[in-house]
Amino acid sequence: MAGGYDQRSTAQILSPASRPGANFTTGGVVQQVQQLNQLVTTKYTIQTVVGRGNEGGIFGIGKDKILLVAQGRVIAGLDLSQLKESDVQVASDGSSVTVKLPPARIFDYYLIEQNTFVYDRDTGIWPPADPNLETEARRAALDEILSSACEAGVMQEANDNAVRAIEQLLRALEFQRVTVIPSSNSKCEAPA
Repeated sequence: MAGGYDQRSTAQILSPASRPGANFTTGGVVQQVQQLNQLVTTKYTIQTVVGRGNEGGIFGIGKDKILLVAQGRVIAGLDLSQLKESDVQVASDGSSVTVKLPPARIFDYYLIEQNTFVYDRDTGIWPPADPNLETEARRAALDEILSSACEAGVMQEANDNAVRAIEQLLRALEFQRVTVIPSSNSKCEAPA
């Protein structure tokens, strides 16, 4: 999924006909901003340790525990294809522009496999080890990584960085006054 993010610079996005000095309408501004597509504004890398399993009974019967060290990444930003003309106001003289941004969202979150490993696995004498225990621990680690990123403020940072990026783009279009308003509806949740 990470390959679909638009990593181009502002200069690459501006077509020759729309380089600074051109007179932009609301529709023109929307088109320029939408070209940024999925604007990745922040990436968090988080490490966690997750324990799963059970102690078992007498003599270790039913004992099956795992300790997983996991590192994961959370990628957040804005889907600027959601920007509508009603979200952009260009002054009649073309000197200023106001843009209301769509909500920030989580684009992706995943475990970094080369840094995720089973630190310890302790199994009793009977029954055999649960083959799904590591998968359960990985799912729990992934949920914890997303939750930690949310608590650390990934959505606020995504909004703040998006405001700076869009301000930079609009200033490159030679607007004298630029106002970018982040959405207050950003929800820190797993992508659908």
